Amino acid sequence: MVPFGRKTPVKLTVEPSTVIAGDEIICRVDVGKLDAKVQGGRVELSYLNTYSRFSRDSDGGSSDGWTTESVPVETIPMFAGTPAPGERIFHVRLPRDAPPSVADAVEWHVRAVVDRRRALDAWDEAPLVVQAAPGMLAGRMETPTEAATDIPMTVELSARELRPGGTLAGTVTANPTIEGGMRGLRVQLVRERHEQDGIVDREVEAVVALTGETELRPGASIFSPFEITAPEDAAPCWEAKYNSEHWYLEVVADIRMTRDEVTRIELLVVQPPIRDS
Repeated sequence: MVPFGRKTPVKLTVEPSTVIAGDEIICRVDVGKLDAKVQGGRVELSYLNTYSRFSRDSDGGSSDGWTTESVPVETIPMFAGTPAPGERIFHVRLPRDAPPSVADAVEWHVRAVVDRRRALDAWDEAPLVVQAAPGMLAGRMETPTEAATDIPMTVELSARELRPGGTLAGTVTANPTIEGGMRGLRVQLVRERHEQDGIVDREVEAVVALTGETELRPGASIFSPFEITAPEDAAPCWEAKYNSEHWYLEVVADIRMTRDEVTRIELLVVQPPIRDS
């Protein structure tokens, strides 16, 4: 940070700048000549969480909009006693359940702040790229299947974990309990961002058709193997304070003249770890 007036200069560097949740970072804080207003200081680890939520106006109407809030994670006193200039080194370990950095949702940073009495604080800030710790959201692969009713479907998968650009293989067995026409059976990968107030942003990211038009008859099972590939730029799953990202495999029976029958299974999309070299 470039000082102005007589404000105490502060310089912060953080190494490494790309980490996996649970890793330790080294924060070097260089505090220059103190001005008379300095009364303390701190090092802050936090992230900005951007999310969507409903807001209401004075007439009772509602609309959804974007909000960004700072989520504090750890605060460390900068001075052990009386404030003094010089370099200080702090070792800070990120929580293992820290959400990864996500564009327009989770932005990590470290800030060194010199607290000035009844005046603007002096500070410097360093960005941090955080990746999810392996296995942190593994419980999502144990969530129960949301099953269709009129056309029960058994889905066997090679795995419930997937990487961007990766291919998921499996088989579907549909056992209709109704008669009628079906336009087709398909599998699709769906990304959902769960926001505040029940807001869900849903995108179908990949689709593979399994059958064409078919007449459904009770007792006449439909069996189909499949492979479906996630986009190369698929966002990984994550969970922050105010929102979260989820992926699902959906098997959809497109029934004529009525609603679709859908069986869906939650997946875990993970990003390969990348550290600073």
